[in-house]
Amino acid sequence: MGIAQLNDPNPGGITPGSDDIIYGGDAAKWIKFGHAIKARLFIHQSKGNAAIAAQALAEANLAFTDNADNAFFTFGSSETSANPIYQFNSQRADIDYGSGFLPHLLDSINDPRLSIYTRPDYSDVNGTGIGDFFGSIGAAVQFINYEEILFIKAEATLRTTGNIATAQGFYQDGIRASMEKLGVSPAATATYVAANGTLPANVNNAIAKVALQEYIALYLNPEAWTLWRRTGTPILKPIAGTLGIPRRYIYPTSELSLNGANVPKSTLFSPKIFWDN
Repeated sequence: MGIAQLNDPNPGGITPGSDDIIYGGDAAKWIKFGHAIKARLFIHQSKGNAAIAAQALAEANLAFTDNADNAFFTFGSSETSANPIYQFNSQRADIDYGSGFLPHLLDSINDPRLSIYTRPDYSDVNGTGIGDFFGSIGAAVQFINYEEILFIKAEATLRTTGNIATAQGFYQDGIRASMEKLGVSPAATATYVAANGTLPANVNNAIAKVALQEYIALYLNPEAWTLWRRTGTPILKPIAGTLGIPRRYIYPTSELSLNGANVPKSTLFSPKIFWDN
């Protein structure tokens, strides 16, 4: 419905402009955004369903065409209008961005994004802070980006036709789009793609490799959690002494208090979301 309305040649007398904080009133970009969100929703449900994967690919083909289409919101330069990731990073003493799974993964594959995602010399309460691209006071919070659309195309191609060569083109372009967005040099990008850009001949293994690079590119985006839940990639180990890695949110206290009779029983682990298979 929203896409159809944005395509209406007679939009009415009032149209957004500078008050549109994402695209500045550019309807064409919002149309691409709508298709991008639909592609994401279809790929969530595509496991074992080639028809839905085909819908994801069709929507992705109508979505973003370069990094200029990326959807993000840039925050201000004061503490009262700060990027929430900056606020979290500067106010929590128990988070070390350099000791987790992802930094070790990036270090093991010589990924140039490591020095952008984390910053060892960051002078805050943590051992290793988050890099300025995401963690400075006025940094942008990313919603959905071109690289995700390219990885969706790669996965959807594998789930529909199994064409490794075509999927590999989308996969490599997804890596390049991520690097370009972050300001990685063309030379470093080319070296990385040469080392990591070949997909295995087995479709399931190829999907796993696409998912791994998408997981890396989705740094700090909640979609990375969704990606892991529906693909099982990367292979994560729960923290010792815990019941496991959460698979879903639980219902909030307000829902239990105001609508408790209709709230299904759930935990952080079950029942899984319908596409988490």
